[in-house]
Amino acid sequence: MAEKRKVLPQELTVTFDYPISIKNQEVSELKIRKPKIKDMLAKEKIDGDEMQKEIWILSALTGATVKDLEELDKDQYELIQAQWVKYAASSIALF
Repeated sequence: MAEKRKVLPQELTVTFDYPISIKNQEVSELKIRKPKIKDMLAKEKIDGDEMQKEIWILSALTGATVKDLEELDKDQYELIQAQWVKYAASSIALF
């Protein structure tokens, strides 16, 4: 009998205590979609350190621009980052 795997949600929602600016719009939440293999392969081709790669992948998965993410306050970015780390860890645990 085939083993059932836990399925990750298609997206996670990060909710902020106060709005952030994404593509010149104020938003109070940001969705992180499930990464595809092509996202992970493209991330590896990015020149830069791990933080630059992480910002790039989060840009790809949220629809925010790299500049939007770079302009966030540290605590706002860390909230997104914490959700991403949990999501990424969950996907690794499935294999």
